[in-house]
Amino acid sequence: HLDEGYVGSFRITKENLWNGEFHLTIPAEMLPAGGHVMTISCAGRGSVFYHTMLTYFTLEEKIAPAGGEMRLERRYYEILPGTETARTAGVGGRPQILRHEKEKRIERKDLSTIRPGTIVEVELIADTRNDYDYVEFTDHLPAGFEYVKPVSGYLSWNPAVYAEFRETGPRFSQGELGRGKNSIRYRIRAQLDGIYQALPASGRGVYAPELKCNTGNTQWTIGEEP
Repeated sequence: HLDEGYVGSFRITKENLWNGEFHLTIPAEMLPAGGHVMTISCAGRGSVFYHTMLTYFTLEEKIAPAGGEMRLERRYYEILPGTETARTAGVGGRPQILRHEKEKRIERKDLSTIRPGTIVEVELIADTRNDYDYVEFTDHLPAGFEYVKPVSGYLSWNPAVYAEFRETGPRFSQGELGRGKNSIRYRIRAQLDGIYQALPASGRGVYAPELKCNTGNTQWTIGEEP
């Protein structure tokens, strides 16, 4: 039951215990805004084990970050190619100038405008109060962007993190997460002109559902700056 309304029931026997469809879906019209009381009861012998899942959306234009024991921050950096020169001694002690490539990172805030083709580095910074095992972070790939190197596997610069670059966004799994701040980085490229929303990134404990957090959302404009 949900509040005063009947949702459904099913009978569990030794014949259908392992192949039965024991799940119920509560229709949205039974879940108006406000608090609700769900009652699960059992007639017969044995114990009842259950879990619930809730899918919802928000009408807020600006979603605030949230978290408790673990918090998550998302930063964006525009990557600008460049060169750096250094003076050194060459053959016979004669001075020579060496040039090598050196990228410049410029942090970009919410409501930023970038040009098509711009490479953006995304950094997810997790801040935890304790050590945790088996933590997962999920981000969303904004429309109008594409991955620079969508190769799934363990990150070369952080072999403790396994990355999956999916169509909807990347997912990062980490077996051990130490207390304090830890960061994960990946790169995307601006592709199509327009105004796009980057939905919040989120973090959770795989075996500890109470451990969860999310960033805020970010709006991007891809096009020529005025």
